[in-house]
Amino acid sequence: MLEVMIAVAIISISIVTLMGSQSQSISMADIARFNINASLLAQKKISELELIDFAALASDQGNFDEPFVNYHFQLEVNSLAEDATGIPESDTVLKAVDLTISLDNDNNSSPYHIRSIIMNNKPGDDL
Repeated sequence: MLEVMIAVAIISISIVTLMGSQSQSISMADIARFNINASLLAQKKISELELIDFAALASDQGNFDEPFVNYHFQLEVNSLAEDATGIPESDTVLKAVDLTISLDNDNNSSPYHIRSIIMNNKPGDDL
């Protein structure tokens, strides 16, 4: 009888351990999925910003289109002054873009953040 109780206890501990690791792997897969989707959405958003008129770059926020409507972005655009870059008149040439992507309904995950510098290099613009 004692052997059966010990065997049942060992099997119970093994099952609980396996269930815990399964739960952890599902959680890690969700985090990986978020990081992959967020990095691709960030790349898309930065590409869109590089295509619009340099003077029209402005801070913004909102959600992405289908199928990523639950992904929220916050965009902060700042001119880079000469004291920050050491480049004369850089505020007319360079802008710092801070992009943060998060899930609307998930307060537990950390947001994805990226910073990019966009240069005014369109033909015909004054540099």
